[in-house]
Parts: sequence; C-alpha cells; structure tokens
Amino acid sequence: MSLLFVLIPLIGAILVLSGVKARLAALITSGATLFFALGSLFCWDSEVWSLSLQVLSTPNIHLALGFADGISVAMVL
Repeated sequence: MSLLFVLIPLIGAILVLSGVKARLAALITSGATLFFALGSLFCWDSEVWSLSLQVLSTPNIHLALGFADGISVAMVL
C-alpha cells in the first residue's frame, strides 16, 4: 500500500502531460493521497503499510517503503 504514495503523484504528472488542466490533476492526486494517508492513520499496521522489493540479488540490495512508527504517518499527513 505504501507504493501508492509514490505512484499517485506519478499518475498526476502523467495526467498533466496528457493535457488535463494542472489544477484539476493536482486536486485529484492530492485528494487521493490524502485519502490513503488518512487510511494509513486510522488503520495503521506495519505489515500492511510496508513493502520490500529486491532490486539486486548479488549485493543484496532492497527497496524498502513503509511506515516504521507513528511519526512517519504524521509526516505523510
């Protein structure tokens, strides 16, 4: 679920590049981000809101997204 906080702004940028008015795209993407941020505040579970993807296997590099504690949730809001 934390991958949504990366994908939603990218979708907004694609909307602006495709010709949608910037103000409308900003309202849509910021509203969606606020919706998921409030969802993470009220239903916070570290297993649901964390993601770890293996980027390279040889040097063992992972991309980790998620909320480690409640302060991270407050910073997203």
